Amino acid sequence: MIFILSVLMVVAAVAVGYWISFIWTEGRDERGILISGKANAVVMVVVFLGFFIFKTLNVFAHLTLSQYKNMIDIWFFSIVIVNVASIIFLKKRV
Repeated sequence: MIFILSVLMVVAAVAVGYWISFIWTEGRDERGILISGKANAVVMVVVFLGFFIFKTLNVFAHLTLSQYKNMIDIWFFSIVIVNVASIIFLKKRV
């Protein structure tokens, strides 16, 4: 699990760098604002999906504290990665 979290952390760090560079270069014009808004809509789906998964697991399986911490880490990293993947996809489509 440590290996998976480490890989996700590196990928998320690169994704944050790409996201910051997008905001500073292309995110200021109308097209960039449109892309950023659509990407944020996709990210909200991931946020609500993660919340639903947490609540469902809490009802059916009682997880330990370390399992919750790992799930929150994976959830956060997936939010960042999905945001940048959406930006990359939408840059080609919009």
